[in-house]
Amino acid sequence: MMTIAIFACVVVLGTALWRVVRDTRAGSVAVTIAALCYCIVLMLAAMRLHGYLPAVDDRLTNNALGYIKNYLGDNLQVLLSAVIVVVNAFVACAIWWRMPLRWFVAAVVAGFLLLGCAMSLFNSTSPLVSLFGTCCAFMAAVGYALGLTYKEFCVIGNNYVQAGLVAASALWLAVESWQVVKRQPSFASWLAAALSSLLVCAYGKLFWVICTAYPLPLERAFDMCVDDLYGLAATWQTTYYHVNIIVYVIAFVAAISCNVVAVWSLRRSWGRWPAVALMVAHLVAVAAVAASWPHVTMILA
Repeated sequence: MMTIAIFACVVVLGTALWRVVRDTRAGSVAVTIAALCYCIVLMLAAMRLHGYLPAVDDRLTNNALGYIKNYLGDNLQVLLSAVIVVVNAFVACAIWWRMPLRWFVAAVVAGFLLLGCAMSLFNSTSPLVSLFGTCCAFMAAVGYALGLTYKEFCVIGNNYVQAGLVAASALWLAVESWQVVKRQPSFASWLAAALSSLLVCAYGKLFWVICTAYPLPLERAFDMCVDDLYGLAATWQTTYYHVNIIVYVIAFVAAISCNVVAVWSLRRSWGRWPAVALMVAHLVAVAAVAASWPHVTMILA
């Protein structure tokens, strides 16, 4: 496992460095930095796994990591090694071929979702429950590599990082919208700029509310968030597992996808009104989720 992790890091990082040497634009520099962070996390995980660094010994972390181990058993080491080889080969090829970032991210997300659902073939659970378990195992694994407990990394990754990424994509959309106004002012472009600015404000406010609703320490914030998710499950008449998938997978991917598609649409002369329609639907969805979330509605009130 350690040898494969080292080889994978060398291949990915070497390819990223080759790209930045040939192309020093911001995109290539960002790819190299991302590859470096990825390799650091992978190496930290391998070193903790083999006892070279202290590892977190936490019940929830072990339970989340054991979700996959329980039904893969002795095949876990082989399958993990195979996944690392396949993923890193894909990453290296994507960097070498200079695959557009949006297609790369779409491929990674689609692959993860398919893998998570396919894990149901190894047990008697439904694909959605299996996807939930795979997401938990992924969060626990990254937290394990960074020396964080499952609870701590879930709060950081799900509440802060995901909300920040969606807000960043909304900001990108707003910047693109105002650039369109400068190039080709029209009623549709002005409306798109206004809606995108409103979207940025909405996500900025939502991010502040999340930070306020779930204060430190992280483990307390995790417990409060779990209580809210159970409350949402009761409100939406579904299960805790499904609420997690809806909020942290489907809604997260849909929000960023809407913003990316809106940017793509704005760059086309025929796409102003479709972008406006997407932004209106996005704002309505944000309002609906915020109105259903217990701690969010309490703070907003």
